[in-house]
Amino acid sequence: MNDQHITSRPSIRADLDPLIIPVIDDGGHGGIGHDDLNDPDDGVVLSIRMGPLFFAGDFIELFWDDVLVQAFPITAEHYVSRIIGFSVLPKDIIKPGVDIYTAQVYYVIHDIPTGTSAKLDPPREVLVKNTVPGNPDPVPDTPYLNENLLAPTGVPAEIVPPVAPVTLTIDPWQHMHDGDQLTVYWGGTQNKVTQPIVGVNQPQTVIVPADVIESGGDSPNLRVLYSIRDLASNWSLYSEAALTNVAIDPSRPAQPRILDDGQPTLKIDLDAPGAHVITVAIPVYVNALEVKAHGANAKKGRMALNDEITMTWEGETADGLPLVYVAPVQLVTDPGFGPTFAIPAEYVTKIANGLAKVFYDVDPADGTLIVFHAVAPSP
Repeated sequence: MNDQHITSRPSIRADLDPLIIPVIDDGGHGGIGHDDLNDPDDGVVLSIRMGPLFFAGDFIELFWDDVLVQAFPITAEHYVSRIIGFSVLPKDIIKPGVDIYTAQVYYVIHDIPTGTSAKLDPPREVLVKNTVPGNPDPVPDTPYLNENLLAPTGVPAEIVPPVAPVTLTIDPWQHMHDGDQLTVYWGGTQNKVTQPIVGVNQPQTVIVPADVIESGGDSPNLRVLYSIRDLASNWSLYSEAALTNVAIDPSRPAQPRILDDGQPTLKIDLDAPGAHVITVAIPVYVNALEVKAHGANAKKGRMALNDEITMTWEGETADGLPLVYVAPVQLVTDPGFGPTFAIPAEYVTKIANGLAKVFYDVDPADGTLIVFHAVAPSP
C-alpha cells in the first residue's frame, strides 16, 4: 500500500456505484449462509458495475466490518468490461463463536495522481449466518432427512369425515433464531402451511386447516413432516415424519404405485445401485359412490375401456422450487390393467433431496370425473 502514495482521508460519497452480491441479489437468499461459507478456498463474490467515477489506474479497497479484505489497482481490463469483481474468503467473513450478525461492507476508491479518495456510504448491510436450523445432521447418509428434527406430535392416527383442523406441536431445534420460517407439509411439499416462529427455543404450534387436509388426499400412510428455513435461507432438511390414515373421500380409487427400476417404492435413493428408471403404475380403480349408486353389477364407476387418465408428478426441489410434470393423457386399453407412465429423468434428479406428490385424474368414458391424489416421497 505504501508505494501507492495514498495520503488523503476518503470523502463520503453516496453517489458511488453500489456493491452487488449475486448470492443475495440474484440467488434470492436473505443473506450469506452456511453453504456459501462451507469451502474455505471458495470466496463469496461481490462486484461493482463501474460508473463514470472509476478510471484505469485508480486503486480500490474492500472493507468487511472496517477490516480490509481485498485491494488492487483498477486496470484497463476492468475499464473495458466495466465490472470490478471481488472474492471474499470465508475466513474473512466467519466470526468464531458468533452465530449470526450483520456486516457493514463498503469500498474506498483512490485517485492516485490527485491523492483523493472516496468511500461508499452508506455501506451495504449483509446478513451472515453460518449455522443451519437443526444441524449438525447426525446421519449424512440420508441427505434429504435431518434426524435431529423429531416428527410433529398431535397427528391423529386416523382422519375421517367430518374433517376438522389439526393442531400440531413442533419441538424446538438447535440454532433456532428469530425470523426462522417453519413449514409443515401435509401429504406433499405443495400442500403446506408456513409461518414464522413464535418464541425462540419454545415449542411451536401449527394449525393445519381442514382444506389443506382435504387437499392432501386419502392415504393409509399419509406423511406429515416439516422443515425450517432461516433468514439467510439456510435449510434444515426434512424432519422425521408422522403417519396418519386419511379416509375422507370414499369415491377416490386406489393409490398409484411408484416404481424404481420396476420395484414398488416410497423412497427413491439415487445413490443406491441401479438405473433409477421411475414409472407410475395406475391401479384398477373404482369410484365407490358411483358403484353404490348404480348397483354392484353395473359398470358405472369402474375402470372402463377408453377412460382418459392424466398423471401429474408434483415435485419440489430442496431449495423449495416447484417442479411439475404433467404426462400426456393415456387411454385405458384393457379394463383389467391401468396404464403406466414414465417420469423423465430430469424431473427426478432435479428434486433430489426434495419430495414429490403423485396423483392421477380420471375422465371416465361414461362422463363422471373422479380425481385421486396419492402422496409419495421422492429422492
